[in-house]
Amino acid sequence: FAGVADNGRLIGGKRRINNVRPQNTYFGKLGIVTMNRNVRLEITTQNIILQNGVKRRIFSWLDEIALLQPGLTLIIKRKRSVEVSMDNGATFVVVLHQVWKKHPLHRNFLGFYMADSHR
Repeated sequence: FAGVADNGRLIGGKRRINNVRPQNTYFGKLGIVTMNRNVRLEITTQNIILQNGVKRRIFSWLDEIALLQPGLTLIIKRKRSVEVSMDNGATFVVVLHQVWKKHPLHRNFLGFYMADSHR
């Protein structure tokens, strides 16, 4: 999609002592930027940050929100997902995958999906 950039930061699964197997990696942080509207969205396993110009809003995964503004719709489904729709037809879904608290090997991570609205 023209005018939209996305990027991600990988995190590794926790390692066991003396483990020689390859370490699994997952998305721990995702960013979506619209070039023409000066909107930045940063999503981590802890929170969701929306920056529109100089205005910055921080949401929690405990929030349940539908935010509509010109060119962008942001829907947060409590402890589940974030859906971002843009006026150019791009729709992104970020899913929060949660593991057991204090799990010895795994940690929470994000799934990143693009919805095809051009069919």
